[in-house]
Amino acid sequence: MDWLSSVDGLHISQLWHGLAQTPTPSAASTTQIDLLRQQIEFLAKENARQGTEFAEKLKLLAEENQKLSESFKTFVSAMKDGVYFVGILSGGAIALLAFLFGKSLKEAKETAKASVTRQVEERMAVIADNRIEVVRRSLEREGIIDQSRVEYWLLSAQIPPRELGLLETRGFGVRFCNQTGQRRGRDVDVVVLDLNNWQDDQGRKFSELSDTEKNQQVKRQLDLVREGVARKSTAFVVFVAGRYDYLDEVGHDRLVAPTNNPVTLVGTVVDAAYLAAGDQ
Repeated sequence: MDWLSSVDGLHISQLWHGLAQTPTPSAASTTQIDLLRQQIEFLAKENARQGTEFAEKLKLLAEENQKLSESFKTFVSAMKDGVYFVGILSGGAIALLAFLFGKSLKEAKETAKASVTRQVEERMAVIADNRIEVVRRSLEREGIIDQSRVEYWLLSAQIPPRELGLLETRGFGVRFCNQTGQRRGRDVDVVVLDLNNWQDDQGRKFSELSDTEKNQQVKRQLDLVREGVARKSTAFVVFVAGRYDYLDEVGHDRLVAPTNNPVTLVGTVVDAAYLAAGDQ
């Protein structure tokens, strides 16, 4: 009995010691469980929120698509109405034409088409005639220039001036004359007297002469180039700076035109050629 008490007491002591050594749940394990639970709850809420936003976006997209579809249908309907209205007008015009002329609808359409075609052809014919007339007149003017006989007088000059080259570039056939006894053509159309490039025996330019000397040279040289020209239709172009009464005096019974620079010289010779051709 004492042995049993001893054994039982030993076992009881060992059992109690073993129970005292059994580990209990730590604070760290409890924290991890709480953190995991919070993460699961957050994921569930976020998933629900995103699902709601996605649904709202889909709804908004569907509404916008519906508005666009309705707008397109309205546009198509308006276009159909416009075409239909134009068709009514066209059909009404043809029907009115048929009623007025007592013809069938087919005949009225053919009549309208023929009328439009005729008007277009008539208009095109007028335009073509106008164009042809413009070309014809242009060719006539250029023909006058090409056929005009022009003499360019620059007394005592050794070489032709650049103004003569400008006239040739314009299309004139120009004969250069620099001597008073030089043989000249009988049927000259335009005579150009160049005083701006002229120099006397002392090498003085025309612009360097006194007024009295200038008037003397204008009269002397114009009389020289007029000699032997019997045709009243011959035009005289005087290339000189300034105004001289003798030019007006000669201009009472002859075609005389003064000019003072190369640009107006070419234009004046062109006009003189036209006048000479028209006065023949």
